[in-house]
Amino acid sequence: MKHLSIISLVVSLLLGFFCFQLWQQSSDLATRMQALEKQNEQLAAELKASQDEMGFIREKLLEFERTSLKGIADQANDAFLEGWESLIGIVGKEIDQARKNIEQQRRSTPNSNQQGKTPGSGNGGSAQRDNGITENPKET
Repeated sequence: MKHLSIISLVVSLLLGFFCFQLWQQSSDLATRMQALEKQNEQLAAELKASQDEMGFIREKLLEFERTSLKGIADQANDAFLEGWESLIGIVGKEIDQARKNIEQQRRSTPNSNQQGKTPGSGNGGSAQRDNGITENPKET
């Protein structure tokens, strides 16, 4: 029986020692977790500050590119091309309108000839061309 009580005392001491070790490790882990959380918050704040700074730098870079000689030249080229395209579009519309007017004039000219007018009569001796445009030979 003496051996049994010595064994139980040794087992109790070992269990107590292991429990103390577990408590100490858990306390150390809790301390390390708090330190890591604090470091994580600091890193998150630094990351946010870096992102804000990068955004500011990007804005300044875009502004610099717009105001640099190359940026101004690019803007001038774009404006020139837009103006040129607009001018071409307007000229194209005017050409289409002129074609329509010529076609209308060609259609209306045979109708007026059928009403009893002869080519070359009236208008001071003007001659009519095949394309429907009248021309005064005295003026040419």
